[in-house]
Amino acid sequence: VLYPKDSLILTTQETDENGITTIDKLHLGKYYLKEVKAPTGYRLSDEVVDYEFEYAGGDVQYIPVSTSYVNEELRSAIKIIKKDAQTGNVVKVAGAKFEIRDSLTNELIETVVTNEDGVAISSQIKYGNNGGYVITEVEAPYGYNINPNPVYVNITEDSDKNGYIEVEISDTSIKGYCEIIKTGEVLT
Repeated sequence: VLYPKDSLILTTQETDENGITTIDKLHLGKYYLKEVKAPTGYRLSDEVVDYEFEYAGGDVQYIPVSTSYVNEELRSAIKIIKKDAQTGNVVKVAGAKFEIRDSLTNELIETVVTNEDGVAISSQIKYGNNGGYVITEVEAPYGYNINPNPVYVNITEDSDKNGYIEVEISDTSIKGYCEIIKTGEVLT
């Protein structure tokens, strides 16, 4: 967005596929340039650049000025919380192992393992993957069955809370049984 000092917006333009735009035929004066929308997967810059165009003589047709914005790539961690399917309580046992894969290419992004609090946190993963990511449990904690259902997550600017995306994955506990057979004399 380009606007004169102490004034309303003069023009809004999008950059081309190379990230370039040209604004021409500006009158002499002071102007401010501010990015209002960042490319997908990047953080919006809060930088405001000011320019002043002054008279440079009758034979100067235009005054070239350029600027660039460097946008920080958006990233977020994925926080996986292991829960018991029957009780809904957090399974506070270390050892549940999960693979995080790109859902389009199936590329392994990272393998994470829960700690003694039943929580696993990934490293910072890129925003903007069009297909998102798939989380699959590959090893259950002691006493639990592997959850065979993959969980899909899409990391976007809107889904990132507190620096991570929170995902709950539940397992069913392994149930055993005990059969008691009484032998001997029956008392009456």
